[in-house]
Amino acid sequence: ASHTSVIAQLARSEMKEVRRNLVKNSFTYDQEAKMLAFLLEPIGDNHISRCICESKWLIGAIRLFTGMPVREACALQWMHFREIEHFGTYQLHILQHMNNENKIVSLIGYHNQRKLRKIPLAPLLAHILLARLEHLLSHYDYSIEEVMEQPIILSKEPTNRHPNTLDFCTRNAAKEVSKII
Repeated sequence: ASHTSVIAQLARSEMKEVRRNLVKNSFTYDQEAKMLAFLLEPIGDNHISRCICESKWLIGAIRLFTGMPVREACALQWMHFREIEHFGTYQLHILQHMNNENKIVSLIGYHNQRKLRKIPLAPLLAHILLARLEHLLSHYDYSIEEVMEQPIILSKEPTNRHPNTLDFCTRNAAKEVSKII
């Protein structure tokens, strides 16, 4: 094959990848409003929103606002949630994903650099994540440094005030939660 056709083939392949990465399920305004109402509904005696009390519901908010695949959302850690300095807004750094065996795999060295990205967050999603972070800090006796190493979406909520480790939500569990929302 000629040099020109190889370059054209690579360009077509890259365009397909860009399109695939940009595809997001579209929802009507009413569907989005119902999903958000469910996620933000106060539950329990303390009247804290569902997605702040139970991290598994964050999968719905994260996917709704970012279009992020389950494999990436399940692998998020608090250290990936970062403020964009001087702008008063936040972003998620996508540096890893969860493979089919529910193991966390770094994208560095696994994929090319184009897979590493930063996703700016809608103010409501940033607010939800900040409220969840505050919930972890106030209810589970973690320091901010300890929380940064933890997953954002947990397999289950802690049962004591200072658990040693928190487990990542599995892909299948996240998919099940996504179906409910």
